[in-house]
Amino acid sequence: MTDFNHTPGPWNPCEYDIYYGGVRVARTFNPEDARLIALAPRMLDAIAEFVRKVEAGEARSKKSYAEMRAILAELTPNGETCDDN
Repeated sequence: MTDFNHTPGPWNPCEYDIYYGGVRVARTFNPEDARLIALAPRMLDAIAEFVRKVEAGEARSKKSYAEMRAILAELTPNGETCDDN
């Protein structure tokens, strides 16, 4: 699997902004976009781990499924938080 060259997570959404380590790294026009973008590092890690397990013949991973399911749950509209920015 390739190493990815991006700012590591966690990224934290707060309304229209995305923060990393207390510094705003991006601004969106839609708070839902900010939530989606902020989850990108976790989505990338979960997908990469799932692909690795499929290629290794270990595709019955409940942990990978649970992580992807947790990410999807965070994407459902349930109120914006601005914690840990």
